[in-house]
Amino acid sequence: MAGSSAGARPTKPAAVLVRGRREAWYVGAWGRLAAAIAGQNALLDPVPPHPDAGPDLVKTARRHRGQAAFAEALGAGLSLPVATCRAVSELAAVREFSSAWALAEAVQRMPGAGQAGAAGHAVLLHRRGQLARAWERVRALDDVVLLEALPLEAVDASLAVGTEESRAVALRLAADPGALGDAELVDLAGRFLVMGERPTATSLVAELASRPEPELDERRAHVVGLLDGWLSDRAVDVPDGSVPIGIIDYSSPDHVLTSGNLGDYVQTLALLGHLARLGGATFTGEHGLGEVATELQGQVQPRFQVPGQGAAMHLVPVDRDVSSLARIPEGTWTVAFGWHMHPLFDIRYDFPYHRHIQPIFVSFHVNRLDMLSTEALGYLREHGPVGCRDWTTVNLLLSAGVDAFFTGCLTSTVDTLFPERGEVFGGGRVVGLVDRPGGSVGKGAEVREYTHQSEEFRFMSPAEGIRCAHARLGEYQRDLDRVVTSRLHAYLPLTSLGVPVDFRPGSPGDVRFAGLVGMTPGAAALDAMRDGIRDLLAGVFTTILSGAGTHEVRARWRALTEERVTEAKAQFAEALEAGEPSLDIEAAVAGALSGARRHGPHDDLDPDGLTDLVLAFDGNLTWPAAVHLQSVLDHATGPVRLWVLTRGIDASYGEWLAAAFPDVPMTLLPCDAISYDGDAGPARRFPGRITVSTMDRILLPLLLPEVHRVLYLDVDTLVLDDVTELFRLDLEGHPVAVRDSDIVEASEWAAAGRRLPEAEATALRRWMGHEHPFGGRAINAGVLVMDLDTMRDDHFTMRYLALGERFGLHDQDTMLMYLGPDRVHLPARWNALPVHEDVPDPAVIHWASLGKPWDAELTVHQHRWRAVADRLEERVGRPPA
Repeated sequence: MAGSSAGARPTKPAAVLVRGRREAWYVGAWGRLAAAIAGQNALLDPVPPHPDAGPDLVKTARRHRGQAAFAEALGAGLSLPVATCRAVSELAAVREFSSAWALAEAVQRMPGAGQAGAAGHAVLLHRRGQLARAWERVRALDDVVLLEALPLEAVDASLAVGTEESRAVALRLAADPGALGDAELVDLAGRFLVMGERPTATSLVAELASRPEPELDERRAHVVGLLDGWLSDRAVDVPDGSVPIGIIDYSSPDHVLTSGNLGDYVQTLALLGHLARLGGATFTGEHGLGEVATELQGQVQPRFQVPGQGAAMHLVPVDRDVSSLARIPEGTWTVAFGWHMHPLFDIRYDFPYHRHIQPIFVSFHVNRLDMLSTEALGYLREHGPVGCRDWTTVNLLLSAGVDAFFTGCLTSTVDTLFPERGEVFGGGRVVGLVDRPGGSVGKGAEVREYTHQSEEFRFMSPAEGIRCAHARLGEYQRDLDRVVTSRLHAYLPLTSLGVPVDFRPGSPGDVRFAGLVGMTPGAAALDAMRDGIRDLLAGVFTTILSGAGTHEVRARWRALTEERVTEAKAQFAEALEAGEPSLDIEAAVAGALSGARRHGPHDDLDPDGLTDLVLAFDGNLTWPAAVHLQSVLDHATGPVRLWVLTRGIDASYGEWLAAAFPDVPMTLLPCDAISYDGDAGPARRFPGRITVSTMDRILLPLLLPEVHRVLYLDVDTLVLDDVTELFRLDLEGHPVAVRDSDIVEASEWAAAGRRLPEAEATALRRWMGHEHPFGGRAINAGVLVMDLDTMRDDHFTMRYLALGERFGLHDQDTMLMYLGPDRVHLPARWNALPVHEDVPDPAVIHWASLGKPWDAELTVHQHRWRAVADRLEERVGRPPA
């Protein structure tokens, strides 16, 4: 892999700008393509859509792609279930989930097409990771449909649920391997293997072997060889006197997880450098690992040599994502580093490790939080303390009661195996772009483009991948003046090798980077990181190779890490300062109150029997809000007083709404002049489903100073039961009742910090981990029962507007930051999310995603909303524009 031809990409095509003008071919091609997507006839309407319409046209093209798959399948004579599943799969692949749901819903309503529609829904639920719900559709489908239209999805859902009934369905689908395609045989064999159905996996592989010329893509052809190895009964033969040492590998039966990332092998290379520096060590190993470790011994720089006793080590590959299926010798010590871990076929995590592995956690990173099961956390506590690659993982594990500390990244220590930069760099102005094409690199510089993500890395053996990583880093150190990259495992090893690196991550606040940004060659922080990792690994491996028993090694590890854990816990507990918001809250509240418009009968209201309802919306949702209010009043058994926080709504709408509901006392509070984007923090994070109107809820304790309690409802809800009952829910001393989300809270903070500078993102996640115990759920704030008295006593508005402004949080995250576990968990029926769950008796239907009921595309329970809307329109008509 040495030399500029190895992994370097060809230069990009000529730019589309020539002396400030777009080239004619580009303008013409764009116009024809855009017109076709927009449905224009180029002869009748020669003016193409403006380039600014690009995002909408891309969305349209994606939707057309899926819909075309449906028509093409039917045109080819395939069955309706197959056509539906193919189209849904295509739409889901480009994240057009609403259109996919609408298609499956429409097919399901066709006479005699219930199986096809249910199959389409099962595929969509599978793509969205809702395997338990997918199973409920799968169990109702005929085996013929399952095999023909969705065999992988059906087996995934069946194995994931894991009941006797569901596993029987999965095994039944695999009982006739001859009915399956070549690729399906490979994919299903891997699934059955990792789920403990070894005989079934063996029969599927045997069927494939019996076919003369299987049609497989390169990945699956590679995995066939891996499956043969996983199904083999060959045991690892450790030479007498050798200590088995596990080396992290990437040869999973899941072809998606076989690593095509050179950075994975850079990590393994760095680990071998720590073993190779142990004086007098000898190596044997599986799959060439012993030979490559012996080669690397000759590369260790004298200053890094550690005096040793000439211990013998036998190196054993340990797959990062699936170790439990391997033949691993008893007492195999393994340094557990890197991103942990990936779910096998998105069904299960293979953690804890194989029972014969003795893990040493250094440079450990958790990215998929659902891997941290109760069993996994117990395993980490037992084998800790856990040395973490980043502060995000440190704080996450500390919040879960696992002793953890910061080590930094193992790749920063690859300099063990390389000479000093000045000894090999030949000069020149060659700039390397590693997975970061484009951008300014300065005049007069020669540019070489490289990638660390390639199929060629995926098909390498562990030894080949390690040699490739060593050669590539050597090329960078020798030939490049500097590097621009978005890759963590290019930035850190190259910085360690003395190469200046311009690190440009796509998201500065990515959870992976906490504590790792800003490193430069020779910096004190870099030296401290490298020295710390070296000291830890040398200390523990010296003990291991001396013949010490497990208890002695664990005691040595705890002694080596005790001070680091103490420092991490102290930092974890540091308080977070709120400051003051830049918004003049008093003036904002006064402005809204001064513009208040009251309608309806406000005199002689009995506060004891009154339900105070709050809505917040802008001019885009005036009709849905009215439909929502009609559904509230259809079921309320007592009087309702309405408070509306408005934006972009004039007086005529309030008059129309009051006329439509003359018995409802209502007050409209205009919040148009209130801005939440101050100078103290970044712009607010508003996902597409959230508007600024909902931020106005943060002001409710001050906007309604005489009101003790309110019920807040999003306007994309439909009420089917008596909200006066919900309003009187016992809050048990908590400030708010709210529905749990389907994600853990730590995931919310991972997303919320991505756009922030690294230090701010880390501060946010650290403090939320400290204040809110691990495992708590995030919230869906579409339905809230709010005790305004308690929120006023807590100074909610002032403190959490400031914190939300500092971190750019939207209102739902701000509310979550305030509440954490201090809340009443609202029953699911009072905020039923039909796209995410099956709630048998919903009291409030909430269209939180995948389409709104007023859109043209079909969505779940849409008929209920339209029935209320039709009745309201017939009674009072539509509101003014």
